[in-house]
Amino acid sequence: MHSQWSWDTPVGDMERSCARALELGLPAIAFTEHLDHTVWRIALTGPYVIDHLTALADTDGQLTPPAFDAAGYLETIEHCRRRFPQLRIFSGLELGEPHRHADQIAQVLATGRFDRLLGSLHTLPDQGTFAEPWGIYPHRDPYEAAMAARRSAGASASDGGA
Repeated sequence: MHSQWSWDTPVGDMERSCARALELGLPAIAFTEHLDHTVWRIALTGPYVIDHLTALADTDGQLTPPAFDAAGYLETIEHCRRRFPQLRIFSGLELGEPHRHADQIAQVLATGRFDRLLGSLHTLPDQGTFAEPWGIYPHRDPYEAAMAARRSAGASASDGGA
């Protein structure tokens, strides 16, 4: 789950999530915070506007995800592990477009131990920038856009992410 350490989760709270997990009788919880480096276009008007994201975008609708504070995150994980010793707490990251950002991701991973790493593809190339799929599909065939993204990810993975 995401906590206050994910830039796009304005209401997350790691300690409250741990307390709630115990209330529910869960033996473990995993926090997989967003680690994103792709700058992408978001909607500034229309049905897909998300106020929290719009506040982070420039006037052209380009969103640059803020830097991730890995040391602060890992410190909070350790604090929660001490406070909730009966709960197994996993640290983790959801790596946005890891095939595009290997060097930046390696720098963050070098700061400490992360128990879980997930790869995600939130954006696709579109009109000289990147956009989330819902922002592309109104003007581009969904199948073609998905296949282009798959080809791009596959090419990057096969050449070591370069």
